[in-house]
Amino acid sequence: MKKYVLDKNTALIYNGELFVLARENKVSKNSSCAQCALYDICVDGEDNHHLTSLCIPNKDDGRWFFLDAQYLSEVGKENLLYHFDQCLEYEF
Repeated sequence: MKKYVLDKNTALIYNGELFVLARENKVSKNSSCAQCALYDICVDGEDNHHLTSLCIPNKDDGRWFFLDAQYLSEVGKENLLYHFDQCLEYEF
């Protein structure tokens, strides 16, 4: 069983590093924010969450967090690249 479910529609590049929106297939921790690779950027000293509009899809729950893409399996990375390629084929 896969550990993470990836949101194929949301990825973020920050300081040249790729982060992908994910959630655990089987929840292991109560706080998704504690698992987020962008926690230090998102949460300030006053406990404001600046990236929540990006990490909680409108129709879904709050179990999503950003995962550093370097920790994905090779298959996960290939799938992510495939979806990027698909996005580049659209004409705007």
